[in-house]
Amino acid sequence: MSVVNRLRVFNFLYFAMFALFLSFLPVYAAKVGISGTHIGFVLGVGSFVSIVSQPLWGMVSDRTKTIKNGRRLGIRRIRRSRAVSGNGGHGAARTAARRLSG
Repeated sequence: MSVVNRLRVFNFLYFAMFALFLSFLPVYAAKVGISGTHIGFVLGVGSFVSIVSQPLWGMVSDRTKTIKNGRRLGIRRIRRSRAVSGNGGHGAARTAARRLSG
């Protein structure tokens, strides 16, 4: 599988998991005891930041014409992480799991 296809699969899985996480976040927060107002505020802030920041980053990208460079940079980062970790690019996930487990 080519690097580009791996990146596509990774992006699909990442955003699918993110959608699952966000759909259960209010339920978990309510169970922990956070009020509905606070839950709505936290989720609303994320949406507001997205609404404001995405057009701004789009304008910056259009003016600097960085679309191709951005793709190349992403592919380079994937290759670099695979080379550094030596285990197929899962070094960051392992490091995060170690740090979370204590």
